[in-house]
Amino acid sequence: MMECIRARLMTRTHNKREGSIDANWEITPIWAEKLELEKNSARYCISLQAGIALWQVTCNDRTYTVDLEKRSCECFKWDLTGLPCKHAVSAIWKSKLRPEDFVHKWLKKTKYVATYEHIIYPVPGRHAWIATQTEDIAPPKFTRQPGRPKKARRKSKDELTVSGHARLETVTCDNCKLQGHNYRGCGKRLRPDLQLRKQNHVQSSQSRSAGGDGVAVPSEASQTGTSSASGDGGYAPTQASQTEAAPAIGNARARGRGRAPGRGRGRAAGGRRGRAAGRGATRLHRLLFGDEGA
Repeated sequence: MMECIRARLMTRTHNKREGSIDANWEITPIWAEKLELEKNSARYCISLQAGIALWQVTCNDRTYTVDLEKRSCECFKWDLTGLPCKHAVSAIWKSKLRPEDFVHKWLKKTKYVATYEHIIYPVPGRHAWIATQTEDIAPPKFTRQPGRPKKARRKSKDELTVSGHARLETVTCDNCKLQGHNYRGCGKRLRPDLQLRKQNHVQSSQSRSAGGDGVAVPSEASQTGTSSASGDGGYAPTQASQTEAAPAIGNARARGRGRAPGRGRGRAAGGRRGRAAGRGATRLHRLLFGDEGA
């Protein structure tokens, strides 16, 4: 890459040097065009002489002081660029002089030729390099630094640093067009469309807080399904426990040959199957429904 840059600079310097020798211009072409623009604007200026090389120039209801000896103007354009401004051109014309004579020397042909008079010499190829007895220069050793590598560029000393909350500092209010707050926190009177938007936002937030919290309301079955101990240490059945015990009742009735609970063959001859089944169904019926259904 460096060799490519050197070759381009070598050819560019040669072309500029050869082109400036045969040029017939006095001022460089770019600054000559700018001087023509100043000449066209100087036609609308009025110049009044106050002393030797001291002029008062009025242009667009503004008055400036031009000193041709010091080559300065109160607009400071001539002082900064070295090219006479429109006020200076108007004063120069009134003095019967040429504006080209007041252009800075660094914008003329003599300094342009001196800039490109040096020569960038060619460099031989690698095959023509002189070998030395010293050791080859190796690239510096790279040691990985501890921690995560930084991806942000290094900022200059005079560059302002942006904090992490910069996004919040650039909020612009839709109502007053000021930064630092939104329309909901604006202290001025809101526009009708913003008032409607704020009202809809409040209503939607209230509806979400009222019905969309996701809190489970306890049902009647869960409230009645809480077990409670009786005074004598027994178990008080509830509606939920009755629902859970329904399959057990069905099993007891099936073992009792289809007879209803409490009507089993508990008083039949001993050793029969229906006797034990009838007793179990009767005891379960008493626990569930009390002594009334016995």
